[in-house]
Amino acid sequence: MASSSTNISDAATNGNPSLVSFPAINVTKLSKNNYHVWKAQLIPFFCGQGLFGYLDRTILIPPKEVFVAGTSYVIPNPLYEHWQCQDAIVVVILFSIISKNIHVQVVSHTTSAAIWCALAKSFSSQSCARVIQLRTELVNTCKDAQSIHDFFIQIKCMTDELVIAGHALHCDEIISYLLSGLENDYDSFVTTITTCTDPVTLEEVYALLLTIESRLLHNNQPVVQPTVHISTP
Repeated sequence: MASSSTNISDAATNGNPSLVSFPAINVTKLSKNNYHVWKAQLIPFFCGQGLFGYLDRTILIPPKEVFVAGTSYVIPNPLYEHWQCQDAIVVVILFSIISKNIHVQVVSHTTSAAIWCALAKSFSSQSCARVIQLRTELVNTCKDAQSIHDFFIQIKCMTDELVIAGHALHCDEIISYLLSGLENDYDSFVTTITTCTDPVTLEEVYALLLTIESRLLHNNQPVVQPTVHISTP
């Protein structure tokens, strides 16, 4: 019979924490392609509910039984019952936001921490492959016929995904990917930025590119020749 040196009177003194009810959550269900985004949404959600400790095991599992004060008798530990109920709520939340094809991989796990850990292990190799793919796409991405805004957003989306995957790029790296994908019309700007001794931010580069794009569009507008009407006597 499992027991603990924890005194039942101590548990009573500390109080039995109130249960967190099933909170409303609206996120895209976990699929084989969105693990990092899914995880990034859930961490602040569970932290805000005071539940993340069940996932990372910082909220320890209390002993199932405790001694009655001053005796050798053991009784069920109310703190364990509370932990069990609360963890069950987290399990239900996780299962509700996991797609069917992922659900079958973790359905045998009975605690939220076990489910969380199993998902991390399952997606670890896929995550490495995705990071390599994103870095390759960054090297090969060019502005072409896109606007500066669309090109910038394309680069930013990929770098943001790397941040979520735990592989954040330095500002200088992002700027280098941005500059390398520009057309020849921007060569003088690229030279200016790459030879600049003062540090520049990504936001500053983006603002300057928008200004240059606007001037290029203005200068490349076709000249409309005026029509001269000559009246005949």
